[in-house]
Amino acid sequence: MINEFKITEADWKVWKALRLRAIDKYCEETFSQLQALIDNKDRVHDRHRRLYQLVTERDDLIEQLFDPLTRNRALFQLPNLYRLGLISAEEISLFSDELQEYLNDWKEL
Repeated sequence: MINEFKITEADWKVWKALRLRAIDKYCEETFSQLQALIDNKDRVHDRHRRLYQLVTERDDLIEQLFDPLTRNRALFQLPNLYRLGLISAEEISLFSDELQEYLNDWKEL
């Protein structure tokens, strides 16, 4: 079932809206982590190094989680965003029963 599933137009519209909210949530989390590093009392150079590392890691992850915006990629991105808490169970319930079943199949893998 997982290889054959196609996202419907209605689910696609829901996904595009949820994706934007999830990106904002992800970026807010990143900003909070960056602020914690900035506020740290370690040496400036050490903080700079950790800031650079965090931005690089988070930038790589944002690409994996959100790009490209295609229906096929959405079927892989959705389970990961849910697992990371960037999309809630309540938001998952906005999708069709078929897509919810598909996501449940992913959880069982």
